[in-house]
Amino acid sequence: MTRKHLYFGIFVLILAWFGKDGQASGISGGVPAPVQLTTANANNNRDGWFSNEMILNPSNVAGGHFGKLFTWSLLTGRVNAQVLIAPGITTGGVQRDLLIVTTMGGSIYAFDANNFSANPVWTATMPSGFADSDGLLYNEVVACLSTPVIDLPNSLLYAVCATSTPVWTLYKIHLSTGVTVNSVAISGQYPGTGDPMGGDTVIGGQLQFKPNSELQRAALTLANGNVYIGFGSFADARPWHGWVFSYKQSDLSQQAVFCASPSSYGSGFWGSGAGFSLDASGNLYVFLGNGHYDGLTAWGFTIMKLSPGLLVLDWFTPSNWATLETNDSDLSSSRAMLMTTANGSTLLVGGAKDFRVYVVDSACMGHLQGSGSGCTAPQLFLTNAGTPGSHVGIYGGAFAANTVFMPNTGGNLYAYAFSPSTGLFNTTPVASSSTFAFPGAHPSYSSNGNFNGILWATTAASSAENSAQAGTLRAFNPVTMAELYNSDAQGGDTLGQLNKFNPPTVWNGKVFVGSGSNVVVYGLGAR
Repeated sequence: MTRKHLYFGIFVLILAWFGKDGQASGISGGVPAPVQLTTANANNNRDGWFSNEMILNPSNVAGGHFGKLFTWSLLTGRVNAQVLIAPGITTGGVQRDLLIVTTMGGSIYAFDANNFSANPVWTATMPSGFADSDGLLYNEVVACLSTPVIDLPNSLLYAVCATSTPVWTLYKIHLSTGVTVNSVAISGQYPGTGDPMGGDTVIGGQLQFKPNSELQRAALTLANGNVYIGFGSFADARPWHGWVFSYKQSDLSQQAVFCASPSSYGSGFWGSGAGFSLDASGNLYVFLGNGHYDGLTAWGFTIMKLSPGLLVLDWFTPSNWATLETNDSDLSSSRAMLMTTANGSTLLVGGAKDFRVYVVDSACMGHLQGSGSGCTAPQLFLTNAGTPGSHVGIYGGAFAANTVFMPNTGGNLYAYAFSPSTGLFNTTPVASSSTFAFPGAHPSYSSNGNFNGILWATTAASSAENSAQAGTLRAFNPVTMAELYNSDAQGGDTLGQLNKFNPPTVWNGKVFVGSGSNVVVYGLGAR
């Protein structure tokens, strides 16, 4: 360790212990133990809550010493995957906390998260990918798009990348070396007759997976000894279908396949890049995209519960699904965030392109209209007035400390408080003073347990729908929504390009943000 890094570490600890007002921040026992961040959106609840942050607090973030520390730059392609942290990995005889960065150009990097050096610990190079010709992904090459997942006990990383054909391939990579242990091309079939518009391949009554019609944007999920992989459309170009595959972690043998529209179209899994949410029984939850609905084999506009073996266990579909289909106001712009209430029930919370927040009981989802099977109808409420359409509404969100934080395209970032006594959200929000262009704010939440909460968000200077725009990192007081920090307000702190649908990762006193083909790290001691 250099003298510079030693002084920086001491400075960070002092600032973490004493806020701007001189009050202790609650750290005990010295340097906090490294926290693992092995999956997208902080955990398998997909709530975006980094709840073990023992260094950053509202006082020291707003106190003038927080800012940009370093940039890992000129990586091979845009960083659309959320960065992950694998602590305590021994590489080359040295134990390191690895920052895992996946790029559209087909590279997976491992950097030392505590050592701001331009050189990666290792680099895994994948095939070059295929060209995005319609601008959906800013006319880039698409290789490794989704957020991978880490199996920390076995020091393994699972990632999906595409070839130029394209063929989507699942890779099993050793975290110590970056060497591929095993790989398998993703393929499969499911009973069905295909899209009525044609273009599908059906053999013996089995719809065949067509990789050049599918986009693997959803983060990978690790559960039940399997890797779960979701697919949705590429710019809604039919024929396409929502597919889910599970592969066994140990040998990458295929375990199950599910198609949400085998005899129709649509019903994609993408969730603005999030993975599946998981309950204690290993069941998976997801918001599905546009398409037809019949409650049998067509599952458009559905919030779904799948078994570990990918069987449909329960679902909720809004009664106005046909209107939503006309307006392209699908639910899959968000993810199912799991929250446990005081009475022990588990609620699924997420927003959609119709500007609504959906709150559904996972134990009794209610099927069509939400009141079937004796279930209590879900709580639905609007964030603000807006005209439904293809590229508006709610993309992502965060849930922490009995509050759900919902962004809105061309609007504010809203905080809705949950009442344990009523079991409902207060539909009158506290809102940010600023409004944000498409795709709205990408929020994450950090805290030390229930203390020192900070709402982080990246936002675009103007609409980032079809072209890259300048981005801003912001920090908010989660109670008042007052801004604590703005990267544009401090000299030298600017973020660079926003990577849409990619929220910040908060770890051990640092905030990591994918920005264009860079990863920017913010923290204390910047000035």
